[in-house]
This record gives sequence, C-alpha cells and structure tokens, in this order.
Amino acid sequence: MKLFNTISSHFKIHWKLIIFITIVWTLIVASIFCLPLLSEGFSIANGSLNKKQWSSSGTGSSTGSMEMIPLGMLYNILFKSLGWVFYGFIILIFVNKMLIREVSSTQISLWMTQPISRFEIVLSKYLTLIIITTLLYLPSFSILIIIGSFAQDSKTALTNMVFGGIQTYLFLLMLTSIIFVIAILLIEKATIFNVVISLSLVYFVLIGILELIILISQSENNFLKVVSNYLGLQIFICEVLPYNFEADLVKHLVYEGFENGRRVEIFIEAISLDKINMALYSTLTIIMSISTIIMGWLSTFLFKKISFNI
Repeated sequence: MKLFNTISSHFKIHWKLIIFITIVWTLIVASIFCLPLLSEGFSIANGSLNKKQWSSSGTGSSTGSMEMIPLGMLYNILFKSLGWVFYGFIILIFVNKMLIREVSSTQISLWMTQPISRFEIVLSKYLTLIIITTLLYLPSFSILIIIGSFAQDSKTALTNMVFGGIQTYLFLLMLTSIIFVIAILLIEKATIFNVVISLSLVYFVLIGILELIILISQSENNFLKVVSNYLGLQIFICEVLPYNFEADLVKHLVYEGFENGRRVEIFIEAISLDKINMALYSTLTIIMSISTIIMGWLSTFLFKKISFNI
C-alpha cells in the first residue's frame, strides 16, 4: 500500500506533463499512420500502387504508378531507432525530474523522512517510469494495429506488426531500465549523465537514418546491415518484416471496374515477406524481459548503497 501511495504521489506531481506529452505524441503518431489511408490502397510490406487501364477497344493497356506510403515504412520510423529517440528523450526528462534534480536540490530528503524504506522509494520511481513509458506507447501501438487492419495484405502481414509492437514495447522497458540504472550510477554527476544519454540518442538517430537508407534503396551492402543491426542496443531487435527481394512480387488487387467505358485495375505489388525467425524472436524477447527485471533489481541495490549526506 505504501508503494502504491508513493507511485500515486509521483503522478500527482507530474500528471499534467504526462498527459500533455501523451496526447501530443498520440496525435503525431495518429496523423503519420493515417497517411496511407489517403491513397487508393496501401500495404504493410513495401511495394508500389499501380493503375492498369485498358484501351476502349480492349486490345491494349497501360500501367502507371500511384502514390502510396507502405505502413511498414512508417513502422520502421516510429517503432525503431528514430522512435526510440523520442521515448529515450522523455525518459531522460522524467529521470531528471524524479531523481537527479531531487538529489541535487536535497529534495530527496523529503522522501527519506517518510515512513517508507529506500527500497520502496527507488522502486516507486522505477515503476512510475515504467508506467509512463507504457502510457506513452500503448496508444501508438493500438493505432498501428487499427490502421494495419485496413491494409491490403493485413491477412498475411498484420501479425508481423503485432509481433513488432510487442518487441518494441519490451525494448522500451529495457531502455527505461538501463537509463534509470545509469542515472543512479551517475546520480551526483548530472552533466555527465545527460551527456552520455544524449549521445546515445544521437547514435539512435544516425542508425535510424541508416536503416531508412537501406530500406528505401533496398541495399544489399552487408557492412551497412551489420552497422544498423548489430552495433548497439538494436542487436536485441529481431526483424519482423524480413523481405525476400529475390522472390516474385506479391499482387494485391485493390479495385477492378470500369471508368469512362474502359476497364481499370488498381493493384499493389508488394515485396514478398519471409517468415519471422521465431526462435530468435523468442530468445530476444526473453532476454529483454529478464534484463528489465535485473535492471530493476540492480537499481534498488545501488540506490540503497548511496550516501546522500542528509
């Protein structure tokens, strides 16, 4: 009960900022994920939207491309490296407010004089951060799944988005835990802490840009793939949209009918998807879950060892 009350106290202090950030981020995500709905049709997998029109005599036809934004591309922007930057930045803000500044201003002494243990103090802060991350993420995940259900390839690719969303959530919990532990280790060196985390977020930006370059150009450069997939925390992410560029394109019919007496066909040609490596996915999911728990325990252990001189 004491732990619950302490968590409630944190939310009473920061509830306005939490609600504001959640609403703004949800609106941004919703507006971006709704972009595919503006086209005649869209797919989750990368591909192109085409319009084929037959001549009035029916003896010939012409095919032209139409505007389409694949949902998978937006997923790669908001649910991978570039999206992590936002969540990491928000976590950084709240860690500074709830821990770093309280220590530097000796406000932490107010918590220490309450009838709660150090374990409960630090655990309440840790769980508050976990809840904030969850509140920020769940609306975005829900929007992704809702929009994805309207995709032409939703029957085959929507499951990939679900797996990807779950994986991203577990990654963000682990990221929250890592930042919190680093904050405790550098609790009296606020500047160094903020520089370290900021540089890490800049690295995520660079990796995100590299991922987009690889995705858009369909590059097969192994060096670029190694850098984007394995040099950093992204090593914990299993590819949930494993494109098979050697396979034939998959055709999804969007519309078939007549316009001005001419037969018209609108269709999507999407890149074929291989099956997710479930063995790797499951392994990484377990590792991230265990890491989050270990980091949570480690934060309480380290916090109890700190001498605040109050």
